[in-house]
Amino acid sequence: MPPNHERRQHERFAANGRAAAVVVDTETGQSEVLHGTVSDVSQSGAAMVMPKLLHTGTLGVVQLTLGSKRVVRGFEVRSARYDPSVGTQIGVRFWSEAPTEQLGAILAKLQAAVDAQAA
Repeated sequence: MPPNHERRQHERFAANGRAAAVVVDTETGQSEVLHGTVSDVSQSGAAMVMPKLLHTGTLGVVQLTLGSKRVVRGFEVRSARYDPSVGTQIGVRFWSEAPTEQLGAILAKLQAAVDAQAA
């Protein structure tokens, strides 16, 4: 069981990888692609550093690249704060069930962004 100060249900593991995310503004329906890093990951969520602040409740899909492994998960932003020494830190909870009406469009945009970065 995690320590009392730990909010995640599952154990965290330090990570040093890339994160490519498509986020959706739930008020406007607009989406954008962000590229950042992942600093730790668990079965239920991750901590990432992104180039801009994301509001709590923001929905998205992220592709985490950890060594030779790639993982794609839907997420909801649960916390965000700016740290001058690191940048904008985002804590996300992975979806257990994705909002299906948004998932197809988000995944297509994420794949296009990942393909563009690889080219």
